[in-house]
Amino acid sequence: MSAPVQLTDDQRKHLDFIQSSIARMSSSSTTVKGWGITVSMTAFGLAAAGAIPLVSVLGLTAMAFFGFLDCRYLREERLFRELYNDARQGLVETYSMDRSAYLGRCRWPAVVRSWSITSFYVPLALVGGASLTWSLVQPV
Repeated sequence: MSAPVQLTDDQRKHLDFIQSSIARMSSSSTTVKGWGITVSMTAFGLAAAGAIPLVSVLGLTAMAFFGFLDCRYLREERLFRELYNDARQGLVETYSMDRSAYLGRCRWPAVVRSWSITSFYVPLALVGGASLTWSLVQPV
């Protein structure tokens, strides 16, 4: 085990900035999930009640859009976490918020397969598929 790195006040402030960015990404992800479920489930409900398949398709499209935004926020959060780990070890320039060095460590497929994405959007997509199927088989 290596000796702990002594951080200067500027380095501590830099860590605070990074932590703030991580918290902002997490908060934005939660907001996107809230809007995504609200818009999608409203569309799915309207489609099933009125037997209008196009509304289900719009709900699935909205779900995909919000899912992409959620993945984007999660990826940025992970990049900031990598930056934080290097900053706390004193490996990056103080006050640098450049995450480009970590792009290879955080790939899109890994983000899309993460539990916070799949456990939310897969069930939502199943509901959307069921709504679409229901609206297609209902008599007009």
